[in-house]
Amino acid sequence: MKKIVKKIICFAMAVFMLVSVIQVDTVQAETNYSKTQVTKMMKKYKKDLSVAQKKLNAEKKKYQKQIKGTKYILYGSVISTHPYIICDGITKSYYWVTNPKAMTTVLSMGMGHVKPTGKYRTYNRITCAEAKAVKITANTGKYSSKVGNLKDKIAECKNALNQKVVFDTSDENKIIDVDASKDIAWKFQAYDPYNTVKFTSSDPSILKITDDKYCTVKGMKEGTVTITATTSCSKKISKLSVTVEKQYSEITGMYFARSYSGTNTICLRVNIYSKSSDTVYPLKDGDPHIYIGDEKIASIDSIECGKGSYADLSYTIKLRPEIEGTTFICAESASGKIEKLPLEVFSTDEGTLAIKLNGSIVE
Repeated sequence: MKKIVKKIICFAMAVFMLVSVIQVDTVQAETNYSKTQVTKMMKKYKKDLSVAQKKLNAEKKKYQKQIKGTKYILYGSVISTHPYIICDGITKSYYWVTNPKAMTTVLSMGMGHVKPTGKYRTYNRITCAEAKAVKITANTGKYSSKVGNLKDKIAECKNALNQKVVFDTSDENKIIDVDASKDIAWKFQAYDPYNTVKFTSSDPSILKITDDKYCTVKGMKEGTVTITATTSCSKKISKLSVTVEKQYSEITGMYFARSYSGTNTICLRVNIYSKSSDTVYPLKDGDPHIYIGDEKIASIDSIECGKGSYADLSYTIKLRPEIEGTTFICAESASGKIEKLPLEVFSTDEGTLAIKLNGSIVE
């Protein structure tokens, strides 16, 4: 049971240390702090730090005096309670504690300080060093924690007085579609609980700030604007140029997927690309324009479009061969970009016309 309690204490300490170092990059203060207020706070923290540091130094001296001549037992185990025998988990040394009533709760679980008397005793054929339990009253942890917290507070004040917003300058953060809304990505230079940020647009008729605290924006019409971020305490200014434009997808490739025997019907896959990673914007009339370069050679009887994954479109197209010759089947995007696949109409041994698309026979 004592070993279980010891493990629980160690686990709790580890969790506390982990949580204490976690920080959030972008945290807006709940209250606006002025530069004068933060400067005054920092002055007080420095005064408190001086007092806490003196107390910590005094406790360290007291601690060194109390542990002089002692042995520190770590990860120990209690072999016997009558008499009280402790085995050090690191050195495997045995100690016969002559004053168990003076032991602390921690020492009773095999952790703490004992002071050897220089004598030895034997217990169940085990040679034990005679020792007295030493109760440590110096509390360096209390003041170490306070000193650390005050140093963190002083650092936060220094950050607040020099804080600046850092914008994400990637294209994804600087381009927005007309009528679309998005959160502009930004962060503080460092963790800061004292500054708030106000965001403004140089032309709200092009880009409107719908949340001037977290920089949520909406594209109103095509154009380019500058977003300005101003911190409340440091008064530092950061700027980001944002372009609002009507976004269309581009065709980046086209390939012949399969044919259906005896029907001159093909499955054509058209790959498309969007400037946004999570949206496929509409092409011309909702789809790219599919057509034959020379309709004297072949023509399209029918065409059906089915949406594939977010990055492609699938077309079922029935072609009709007209005369022998070569041409292209084309896909054209809204921007005018055209992708082509070679199409050939030829005569078979049976005297009928057949189609090859990109070198593959459409049966």
